[in-house]
Amino acid sequence: MRVICIRTTKKGENVKKRISDVNRVIRQKMLWISLITMLLAAMPVCVVATPVTRTKLYIDPSRVPGPGQTGSPGDEFNISVEIRHVEDLCACSVTVKIAPFASVLVASAFAEGDFTSEGGTWPTAFYASPNIFEGTVTFVIMRLGPPGSPGVSGSGTLVTFKLTVVEAGDSRIDIVDSILLNCDGEPISHQTRNSYYYGATATLVRVEVLPSRHVKAGETITFKAKVRNDSPIPLYVRVRFDISRAEDGRRIVLYTGQTYLGGGLSEPRPFEYLYVNEFSEWYYEWHNPPEYLFGEPDDLYIWSDTNGQWAAFYSFEDIALAGREIADITLEGYTQYPNGPDEGIDIDVYGFSSVHSFAWLGSLWGTASWGWHGVRWTSDSVLDVMPELKNESELNGLQILLYNYHGDVFNVMRLDSSRLKVEFLTIVPEDPPSYLLGPHEEADLEAYWVSKPDHIGSYQLTATVEYTATGDHWIQGNQKTLFFWIVDP
Repeated sequence: MRVICIRTTKKGENVKKRISDVNRVIRQKMLWISLITMLLAAMPVCVVATPVTRTKLYIDPSRVPGPGQTGSPGDEFNISVEIRHVEDLCACSVTVKIAPFASVLVASAFAEGDFTSEGGTWPTAFYASPNIFEGTVTFVIMRLGPPGSPGVSGSGTLVTFKLTVVEAGDSRIDIVDSILLNCDGEPISHQTRNSYYYGATATLVRVEVLPSRHVKAGETITFKAKVRNDSPIPLYVRVRFDISRAEDGRRIVLYTGQTYLGGGLSEPRPFEYLYVNEFSEWYYEWHNPPEYLFGEPDDLYIWSDTNGQWAAFYSFEDIALAGREIADITLEGYTQYPNGPDEGIDIDVYGFSSVHSFAWLGSLWGTASWGWHGVRWTSDSVLDVMPELKNESELNGLQILLYNYHGDVFNVMRLDSSRLKVEFLTIVPEDPPSYLLGPHEEADLEAYWVSKPDHIGSYQLTATVEYTATGDHWIQGNQKTLFFWIVDP
């Protein structure tokens, strides 16, 4: 007979315990295998991709605004994050996302619900971390207590907060990230349900290119857009046209109410030179006839050799804007300083209009060789000093006075010609207009393109409706894209 002796030392007790643990794990695995086999045998042919769970995490209400509410700027809505059918919840993290940059809604008044603390009877830690640029708020709740403390089970409110409408537009209210943990630190499988804010919006119904999609160079193109205010409140609307030419990528951005006259983004503006062509003597101390300054450079010039000498008044050629708008005006002179450049002497130029007198427009200067030069000692343009010259009659009435600043017989200055470079906006008016639509009102809005031979090409046009209730922020709505061609006449 074989006798098996079991030692009762501490080491032996550890061995017996380890064997017992191993046997328990094996029995558990065998039980799980048996249960899984039974479940597989009872399952239908289809395979469920994710485990079914009764635990649900959702935004309440599921639709905002609700019955009897509106979505106007200033309106406020109480929102909550709810949980249903959870077991042993000890901690959670939930991130809710709305439209970014506070463009439509602003979230505030973050507070913990009464579920995790069981009505305030259990200590908890609550954190809310908003990110206004991303439009997110992350909430974290943890039940506190000694190790082994139980979690909370059932259904209730995890978080409450407030959404305030700041502008027209709509927005998702989504749970974009969520973690639920039980008291063993294990994740709790759950489903999520989101919400949506249906605010004031406008729709681009259709867009047309008239007179046709094939336009002869020289014709005026009309971009016609029908827009609709879909909301119960008034909205300001406009339509943006993003246009690109296939042949070279020339890009144009045009809004309804504007007219495109030529050029593209980052291209030089169209311009026109206005030369001095008139003298109305008030005080003339320079040498040579004052008419020698008229027109383009022609080797006939006026000159000065004494500090403080004046030549006034000169005027420039008249201009007819014919619907164009002035973007900028710069002053230039065709000059020569026979003894070379000298920072100590200048031809100071002063402007006179119905608004300004002795408005300093800068200082013309020169080198030993004849050449065109702008002004120095200031970075201002003529319009910066005399903004009234954007007006056609004011520009045509401009007079200038020339002043010798410290020139002398050893440092004479010569001026053959002077001109204004008048640059024009490629799109007028410069600021796009907006149009007020009443509740559920429709309107036809138009933009125009005065086509030219250098516009010939194939174009893609993308029209986007933009709208606002307050004027603080333009919301982009739906888009429509089409193609058109400018062809040789």
